[in-house]
Amino acid sequence: MKLFAWGDDLNVDIALIDRQHREYVRRTNAFLEASMNRQTRGPASANNTFRFLRKYIDEHFTTEEELMAETSYSEEGKHVAQHRHFQGEVDRFGDAVTSGELSTDSLLRLNYLLVDWFQRHIKQVDKRLSQHLTEKARASGNGKLRDFLKGIFD
Repeated sequence: MKLFAWGDDLNVDIALIDRQHREYVRRTNAFLEASMNRQTRGPASANNTFRFLRKYIDEHFTTEEELMAETSYSEEGKHVAQHRHFQGEVDRFGDAVTSGELSTDSLLRLNYLLVDWFQRHIKQVDKRLSQHLTEKARASGNGKLRDFLKGIFD
C-alpha cells in the first residue's frame, strides 16, 4: 500500500485549489494509515477518518463546481461527471469501512482509487480548469468576476 505523496507536478497554481488538494492528501493518508493499522487501532479510527475524508471530498468538489459554474466553463459537464463517478466509487467502499470488514483486497483497490485516480484527475482535468480560470481572470473586464477570481489565486 502506498501513501499519497504530494509533488510539485500536482500544483495547479490556484492557491485555493492547491490548498484543498493538499488537505485531501493529508486526509487520505490519515485514512490509509488508520486502515493499515486497524488491527491495533481498531476499526473506529479508520471509520472516523474515512467519514472526514468523504465529507472533504464533497466540499472540495463543490468548490470546483461553483468555480466552473461562475465562469461558464465549457468542460463543466465532463468534469462534474468525473466527480460523481469518483464519489460513487468511494461510496461503494463505505459499508465495508464502516463495519470494519474492509478486506485487504478492497483496501488496495480503495487505495488505488484515492491516490492514483485523484493524481490523474489533478494532472489531466484540474489543470485544464486552472488554465480556464487563469484566462478568465486575465481577460475579465467584469470587476466582480475579476475580483472573485483574484481571490482564489492568492
